[in-house]
This record gives sequence, C-alpha cells and structure tokens, in this order.
Amino acid sequence: MASPAAEPTPEPLFILRGLNGAVNALCFHARTDLGESGDPDWLIAGGRCGRCWTRTTPKGIAGVAALASANQIATQGRDGFLRLWDMGRPASSRADAVCSIPVDTVTFCKLSVLDAGLGQAGGPLAAVPSLDMTRTQVMDLTTQQVICSVPFDRDAKHGTCTSVKLYRDAATQDVRLLAGYEGGEVVLYSITAGKVISKIHRHQEGVLSVQASLDEPRIGFSCGIDDVVSSFSLETNQPLQVANEVRLPQHGCNELAIRPDGKLVATGGWDSKVRVFSARSLKQLAVLRLHTDSVHAVAFSHPLRRSKERGHMLLATGSKDERIGLWSLYPPPTASSRASVSS
Repeated sequence: MASPAAEPTPEPLFILRGLNGAVNALCFHARTDLGESGDPDWLIAGGRCGRCWTRTTPKGIAGVAALASANQIATQGRDGFLRLWDMGRPASSRADAVCSIPVDTVTFCKLSVLDAGLGQAGGPLAAVPSLDMTRTQVMDLTTQQVICSVPFDRDAKHGTCTSVKLYRDAATQDVRLLAGYEGGEVVLYSITAGKVISKIHRHQEGVLSVQASLDEPRIGFSCGIDDVVSSFSLETNQPLQVANEVRLPQHGCNELAIRPDGKLVATGGWDSKVRVFSARSLKQLAVLRLHTDSVHAVAFSHPLRRSKERGHMLLATGSKDERIGLWSLYPPPTASSRASVSS
C-alpha cells in the first residue's frame, strides 16, 4: 500500500533581495500595508512597490518597531542610539530623526515598544538595555524620560537581559514586561506597580526572544540558544505556568513571532529554517526553507487592507543570507482561501 504523499513545502509570495547585509530585524506598520526591515545599512523598506526609504550607517540596526498611534518607526542602532522616524512625512524629508536617545550597543536584546503608556496622558513606551547592560530601562518616548529600570531589586542575580516584551494586561490595564535572561529565566514584571509578578525557568541557556499573545487564552512564548520553544500562561491572577513545550531538531532560535489573531507562532532558527506552530498546542504545521543561513528576524503583519491578499496576515522572514521572504500561511476564514489552521 502506497504511503501518503508528504505535504508540499510552502513557497514564499515574494523574495526581497539586494539588501546590503544580514537582516537583523523586521516589523510591519499597522496603519499601512508597509513592512520595515533593519539590515546593517539601516534599510527601511516599504512592502509596496515605490515606497522605499533608506538611512545608512556603518554600524547597522539591532531592532526596529512600529508605533501605530504616532505613525512612527523606532530603530535601535548599533551606533548607540534609539531613534524615532516620522512615517507621516514625505520620504524626501525623513532624513532627520524625530529624536535620538542613547542606548546600549553591545547586548543582543532588541527593543520592545508599547503604543499607550502609563496613565491617560502617558506617551508610547520603549524597553531597552541600559548603557551599562546591567538593567533594562522602560522610558516614555514622548518625554524621553526613564520611568523605571528592572530588575527592581538591584541585588537580583538574573544575569544580562537578552529579550524583552512590553504589553498591557487586558483585564487590569497594568503595563507589564516579560524579560528573558542569559541564564534561561523568564521574569514577568508589573511596570505599573513596580514589582515582580512571577518567574519561570525552562531554558538551559540564554532566552533570545519572548512574546505575549493577548487573545484568549493569554499565552507567553520563549525560545533561545537551546533547542526548546516554550509556552506559558499569562492569565492575570496566576503565576507563570508551562502550557506546552517542543524541542527543535537543532539548537538555536533567534526570534519568535505571534500572528495577531493568536493562531500561529513562527520561529527563526540558526539552522536557516523557519518553523510554524499552532499557538495553542505548539504542534508543528510547516517548515519554511527559503533561507540559506541563520534566520535573524520573523514578523507577522496585521490584516492587509489593500491587496488581493486582503485580510491575510503575512509573515516576513529575514536572514543572514541578505534576503527577506514574504509568506501567506493558513489565511483566516475571512480571507479568500480555503486553508485553515488546526490544533
């Protein structure tokens, strides 16, 4: 009896080439169908033909994030500055940043931003490594003032912070920070209350990426230098508890991303593979094999509004091989596709 045919490997919608170095960071802007990438020559590229803007520096970009409420892009440069760029300006007038804030340049930790800050008048927030790398600073990007630094206890022995994720708890409106550390620990902080909420230790080596899905059920995810991808509960009044874990065929996962509808998780591996999982069960759904070197960045778009893939949430993948892949995987039921995601 013949064995069933293997499921075909997904193919990218587009492959973006011609970058001037490894792609270190990716994000999508919620107000438009634009994607942004950070390569060592500070490329900020639009996903639609004709929308491209570059800003060059020899030291490159470590992280990039979109602030939809302010129509801005935040870049974390290896030259020692976090910069804000106004995407509402014409491309010809974007040469100068809105502001430049000194940050650490050595750590692997990428910035995380939150559109709405503390209180009714609070500006957008950013979490970035402190200049001495011993702490993570949460700052108001409007005032450029540091609100707090974690760990709150200066005697805490977590090691260097290697990943952060700012988010707002849906039930309490508490601003929270997930932080991954070089020793394998993940710590959940309340920025609003100035305290540690919970800790969990599921990795044997550094945690390179942490993310939070705010759809029900609220789940956090982590990956890192070891071969473990872990999910854990982020319910408001509960400690961090492991929900699921999966072991990868190879050690090393640079980054993970959650699709905005909370259905999919994608990871970028040192082995050049992008793996896609069910967020609920961590069942592997697909392996993307476009890249030929370590995948440094993965990011999902918000539902597209203007293209033939209207309603789709694209996945962008960026690698040391100087390419970006754009993928449409398991479109939601509202999109024009029969595909569906099963747990």
